Amino acid sequence: MGKSNTMKVISGSSNKLFAKQLSKNLHSQLVDVLIEKFPNGEKKIRIQGQIANNNIVVVQSFSHPVDEHIIESLLLIDAIKRLKPQKIHVVIPWLGYSLQDKIYLPGEPLSAQVIAKLLSNSDADDIRLLDIHKENTLSYFSIPIYHLSAIHLFTSYIRSFLDISKLIVVSPDQGAFVRAKRVAHELHCPIISLTKERDLLTGTISFTKNKIDINHSDVLIVDDGIITGNTLLKTASILKKNGARRIIFFATHCILSKIPKEKDITKCVDKFITTNSIQHVSKPKTIHILDASSVIAQSFAA
Repeated sequence: MGKSNTMKVISGSSNKLFAKQLSKNLHSQLVDVLIEKFPNGEKKIRIQGQIANNNIVVVQSFSHPVDEHIIESLLLIDAIKRLKPQKIHVVIPWLGYSLQDKIYLPGEPLSAQVIAKLLSNSDADDIRLLDIHKENTLSYFSIPIYHLSAIHLFTSYIRSFLDISKLIVVSPDQGAFVRAKRVAHELHCPIISLTKERDLLTGTISFTKNKIDINHSDVLIVDDGIITGNTLLKTASILKKNGARRIIFFATHCILSKIPKEKDITKCVDKFITTNSIQHVSKPKTIHILDASSVIAQSFAA
């Protein structure tokens, strides 16, 4: 059988909508795969299509239940390898454990590195990640990594409905500053950074900079992800007290799982924008979702 450069997409169970959209953007077939559980909770996986000599794109977000989706990904990669594809490209829109990128207190694991080693030791040829929390995490991998960003996707969208001449970009903390600075640069807007402190034992956050000059401007809060929403709620409260006219929030990854918290958040901001890096069963209609699969597809064309 001669070799083929045909590209096919295989989805894990965490983000089937992303995989479906990516297959459309790549003009590729979405291969059927059986993913079930044995009575003891172990995963049962079987690829149900012809993939020999094809380039295979595996899509899996490491979202809740995180550990289950990681193991499922490793099993998928092994199953694919045994069918003799040409290459295995792994797409992880949201990399669970990426926030645990360093050891904060004695006795803790370097979790992001553990996950990177697992993936690097699989049969994947390369991995595509989207807006990872800290770029130092990329050094934990020993196979080729494509680190892609949804920032340009977002700035293009925000230009379509907002007068950016009256916009100020705000970084809620130092960890988000590099990303917020890039957004401010693309939009040619001024940037302000707040100073946040977090108790490493309790997780409680506080801000040491509460007086900022906004001058009744529209304000854009930029972060890589939103988990509990506490940082956004407190940031929005500070901005409103300082005279913000409208508050727009963008984070690539919407990791929120508690709908009441989502409703609280969408009340405190005028527009909430995120991507489809994580698939949610339900979400408030006020959250606007951008399709980041186009960013992934473009990386294969480059």
